[in-house]
Amino acid sequence: MRGRLVLAALLAATTVASVTACGGSSAQAFHPSGAVPTASLGDVPAAASRVVTAPGGFRFPSGVSVDYAPVPSGSATDRAVLAGYQGYVLSLWAAVLSHGHDTSYQQRTSGQAQAYVQHETAFFARGGRAVTGVIGYSATSVMGVYFGLGAAVSSCVNAAAFHVANARTGAVTGPVFPAGYARYREEVAEARRGDGGWYVTDVQSFPASTSQGAMCR
Repeated sequence: MRGRLVLAALLAATTVASVTACGGSSAQAFHPSGAVPTASLGDVPAAASRVVTAPGGFRFPSGVSVDYAPVPSGSATDRAVLAGYQGYVLSLWAAVLSHGHDTSYQQRTSGQAQAYVQHETAFFARGGRAVTGVIGYSATSVMGVYFGLGAAVSSCVNAAAFHVANARTGAVTGPVFPAGYARYREEVAEARRGDGGWYVTDVQSFPASTSQGAMCR
């Protein structure tokens, strides 16, 4: 986040992680395959709904909007996987905006994904920084479910109107993400918990200017 290359290096350089059930001692590697859905993000759709409350109860301030375009319904498994992704997204921003006081991400992430949330939360907490503006997620879809234990999700993210602000004065100091990531495709790996819920283990990011992120232009 912010105008630095840390996000690009952290996300773009990672690969989809091996999936391990919570508390498990063995990992089963999987590799997303099949066609990536074709769609265009454009501006955040007018039909997108603003999420007011994160899973842990954190209420997003009036100056921050996390928007989701309607997601077509699929199988029960697909809906559960998408709920796991949405929980990750909301708990990420809840942790960042609360400067780490909201810890609901700990139940919705592990591995690289959890390390990323902690890294960004620490950055904002140290510098007395806040977030303001709108971030939109659309064209969210399940790329595949693997052996009932792992899954991959793709989503188009529009962060062009999402900014870093001074937490005390509210003054905008720059973009949340590096310039090349104003619009990008996010791809996450998920693992299934014993209770049937899903959590995110790994995150990749592809700028819309690249072939891998082109569907999100």
